[in-house]
Amino acid sequence: MRITEYLYRHYSEPVTLKTLAADFNMNYSYLSSYFSSHMGQGINEFLNSVRVEKAKELLTASELSLSEIAQEIGYTDQSYFGKVFKKQTGYSPHTYRNRARRQEEKL
Repeated sequence: MRITEYLYRHYSEPVTLKTLAADFNMNYSYLSSYFSSHMGQGINEFLNSVRVEKAKELLTASELSLSEIAQEIGYTDQSYFGKVFKKQTGYSPHTYRNRARRQEEKL
């Protein structure tokens, strides 16, 4: 689906349903229901999942601060990033990073 490809390429940018609909020349209500029916989740949920996966990579492979990671993946609010991350992973970004580092030390 072209929309998911777009979201994978532009996850770090501010993406809204309205701008996405304009980029794809679609009505935003139709785009929202079309995406949900084909993907089983809303556009924002999908975008958050993409961002969290990228955050996991950055948390384990970089020394960037949590604030820098939040900005790098498209969140302007570090607190919101933390809430989204914890909701999806069960861990705060800080705890996730520490657990990943301990796992690497064991190897």
